[in-house]
Amino acid sequence: MNGAAPAITIRYAGAADAASITDLTNRAYVVEEAIFGKGHLRTDLDEIAASLADPGTFFLLGECDGRAITSVRVSRQPDGLYFSMLSIDPAAQSRGLGGVMVRAVEDEARRRHLPYVRLNCIKERNLPAFYARLGYTRTHDEREVIAGVEITFTYMERNVAR
Repeated sequence: MNGAAPAITIRYAGAADAASITDLTNRAYVVEEAIFGKGHLRTDLDEIAASLADPGTFFLLGECDGRAITSVRVSRQPDGLYFSMLSIDPAAQSRGLGGVMVRAVEDEARRRHLPYVRLNCIKERNLPAFYARLGYTRTHDEREVIAGVEITFTYMERNVAR
């Protein structure tokens, strides 16, 4: 689906959102089956529930017409925020929502007077280029084996205090 990003309301997720975040994340990450094999799931309910219960972690949830269509997990660091599991409903992808959610994380860092936002992403999915267009710079790469597949994680950050 192409076109402008739909209007969304962004809010903090709560424990009651765990199942919808799990479903949304696994549908958004179905593209990783090409790397890890058919049936690969990005997360499960236990992981999401544990993240929601962790006082150092929160989720931002983007809703359109009362339905969750995007989410991102955010963890606090001493000098910044680290985000992961940026998820966009497949029907709403390629419409700018990824950038909207990244900006929401950056705004959250500024509200907390934290200068940095960090992430890591899978190089084999060509994600570093997406984040570079949003102003993120590569800090380093690390190789890791997940589900028997060797992949490269690219670590990136952006100083949002400037």
